[in-house]
Formats: sequence, structure tokens, C-alpha cells
Amino acid sequence: MTNPSATVPGRSTRPGDIAGDGSPDLRLVPLAIAGWGATWLGTWSASGPMALGGVAAVIVGTAAVIRKSWWLAALSLVLSFGIAVGAAHHHRLASGPVSELAAEEAVVAVDLVVRSDPRIHPAAGSRTAYLSVRGNVLTVEGRGRSWRVRSPVLLTVTGTQVADWVGVAVGTRLSTQARLQTATAGSDIAAVLRVRGPTRVTSAPSAGLRLVERVRRGLRESVRDRRPEPRALVPALVLGDTSAMTPQIVDDFQVTGLTHLTAVSGVNSEHGGG
Repeated sequence: MTNPSATVPGRSTRPGDIAGDGSPDLRLVPLAIAGWGATWLGTWSASGPMALGGVAAVIVGTAAVIRKSWWLAALSLVLSFGIAVGAAHHHRLASGPVSELAAEEAVVAVDLVVRSDPRIHPAAGSRTAYLSVRGNVLTVEGRGRSWRVRSPVLLTVTGTQVADWVGVAVGTRLSTQARLQTATAGSDIAAVLRVRGPTRVTSAPSAGLRLVERVRRGLRESVRDRRPEPRALVPALVLGDTSAMTPQIVDDFQVTGLTHLTAVSGVNSEHGGG
């Protein structure tokens, strides 16, 4: 009688092995690469790359039917889904009133909520120092019209107004005037807002976010006497407080692919504090 538990020669009994030689199962790696690549193509503003990805998905799908290959079928689905997700994301950012006004570089009045820690960028060459912070625009007024939206943006502040923004906490709701500019192609924002007028706080953060900020402030105080790098990294790694991270540290995290370690951002803190 055949023993069902016996090992079949040349066949692995351990999950993750292609063969019995202990080599890892890498069959899903091409699917992952295809998914990332297709999503990236979908975020392009030009139609050419998306069309190229669509043609590739059709060709792979046809080959899957002819060869009756589940792997090619999965690859075709991943390509199609990735392009669709990327295109939907791009359409959401590029089709609203914020992006349309940004194309005209309109000066607008906005009501927004802060979604990240303000970061100071020191002067470099002919560029003056400035502050940047991420936010979600809730209402925008310009060109004689007003819209209710929910568009992610990047705000930049220069000159004497920087001091008014340094201590702004995540979740604070503000009203200000700014000039809109188009975002870089493929970015995750609808526009760049260059603050031009006075800023007014219209609503403080929620009680949960205030509690989170109190904890973050305590952690910053506890490492205040440390060297600059530990002083910036400890709050970033523990609570996602990236306010003290220098551009060099941010670049190092991006180059090494470790940005996920600081992913406990203000938005995630809001979920936890809410």
C-alpha cells in the first residue's frame, strides 16, 4: 500500500519551495513587479504608456487562453488591475477643480486640514528657506466660484509667515490664501499651494489628536539633548513624527527603501487617536 505521507522524489514537501532543493518559490515575483509597473504606468498623464500597458495585458491574456496557463492569466489580470487602479488615482487628482485651477496658477482662498508635520527646508544656493506641509483642501474659492472638495495638496510657506506655521499640529483646520501650481506628474497630490495671504485657524485638532500630539511632544522632549540624528529618528520611528528629520535623512530613507518605518504619519495617528 502506498504511504500518502511519503515524500515523492524530486518534489518539495515544504511550502515556498519549487523543488526539493530548498530553493525559494519566486513565481509570484514577476506578478508583483508587473503590478507595480502597471500601476505606475496608470498614473502617467500621457495616454501612450497606459495604452502600451493595455496592449500588453491583452497580449498576455490571449496567450493565457491559447496555452491554458493560469500563470499568464494571473499576469494579465494583475496588469489590467494595476493600470485601472493607477488611472483611477490619476483621474481623481487631475480632474477636480483644484488641479484645473492649478493649471491656470490661480490665486484662491482655501479651507484645509493639516495632514502632516510641518518641515523646514534650509536655504540652499539661491533658494531661500521655506516650510512645507501636507494638507487636504476641503473648500476652494477662485475665479468667482466655490467648490467643496477633498484634494490632497502640498503647501509651501516662505518669509515671515513661516513662523506662523511651524507649530501647526496635525488635524488643525485653517483658512488661507494661496497661489495654486501644478504638481509633478505622477505625484500623490492634486496641486502645490504657495501661501500668499494671512492664515487663520478655524478649528483645533480633535481630542484624540491632541492626546497624540501630547505624547509626541513628550517624546521629543525626552531626546532633546541627543545628537541631531537620534533626536530626529527616535520620534520618527516610534510615532511617525518626522518634523525633525532633515532633507538628508529623508533622502537616505528613500534611497534605502526604509520610508515604511516612519509610516505612522499624522493620518495614521489620527485614526489611532480618534
